[in-house]
Amino acid sequence: MTRIMDGVNSGVNRSFGRVLLCNDDGIDAVGLRVLRAIANSLSDDVWVVAPTQNHSGASRSITLRREVEIKEVASQEFSVSGTPSDCIIFALNKILDKKPDLVLTGVNHGMNVGDDVLYSGTVAAAMEATLAGIPAIALSQQGGRENRDEYLVADTHGASLVQHLWNNGWPER
Repeated sequence: MTRIMDGVNSGVNRSFGRVLLCNDDGIDAVGLRVLRAIANSLSDDVWVVAPTQNHSGASRSITLRREVEIKEVASQEFSVSGTPSDCIIFALNKILDKKPDLVLTGVNHGMNVGDDVLYSGTVAAAMEATLAGIPAIALSQQGGRENRDEYLVADTHGASLVQHLWNNGWPER
């Protein structure tokens, strides 16, 4: 089995340009670290703009009645005191100097299936990017918040899945 987090990544090429990452579980979430490993295997230009804290279930809400604080956490990594949708909006309009070629969101710590997609901040961030004309994929899987081993499926197959979707394309918006 190929595991991205072990640094082994067969069958995936690094042909992507800029990739933007976001989630709804917060900047320190284990799933975001898994997503970053997936993205790093696909691109040399990976940016993270994620909520400062957990905003699960935020759907497509945006912050209107308070200031939103943006903090640089590390090189090309920012936390935003707002919602996942806010993160995408601020990334595209204030943080990044050019649009990303792809937005990846997640890896959400629980499955976003059925009606859950209507409430998911992870899905909402991907929708926000799509509305801005940027291809986006939301990744989620059943698993725990703290245990990286529970993200084995995403860790093992995430990069090849993203590569497959990218190679086959999808309609705009």
